[in-house]
Amino acid sequence: MNATIRDQWVAALRSGQYRQGFGRLVHRRLIGPYHCCLGVLCELAVQAGVVTRVPTCGSYVSPDGKVAVVYLPLNVRQWAGLPLDGSGLEEQVRTMNDCCNCTFAQIADVISTQPGDEDASKGAI
Repeated sequence: MNATIRDQWVAALRSGQYRQGFGRLVHRRLIGPYHCCLGVLCELAVQAGVVTRVPTCGSYVSPDGKVAVVYLPLNVRQWAGLPLDGSGLEEQVRTMNDCCNCTFAQIADVISTQPGDEDASKGAI
């Protein structure tokens, strides 16, 4: 995983800026959005210009026009240096978030232990 993105993701999860949601990347509610841990990574990808957020429906759009609601867009996986098939860390934290009711802090602890690869964002996974 890209070490810089890993550290930004961990900081964002621990920041208290995001309310935790389950089952999809982001739920839009009247009282504000709720993100799963992968949705928080997507928000970082929005800030980096990797994907675009669709504010009205809680989804993200890749430059190729593909819409993501539940799973990370492929280009976010590439940018973050995660396995392209959604396995490994992505699968682990999705399960922690959606099935085990782990907190963002607990998920951040797991992400922070991942080895960093500065070349991962360039496609060397």
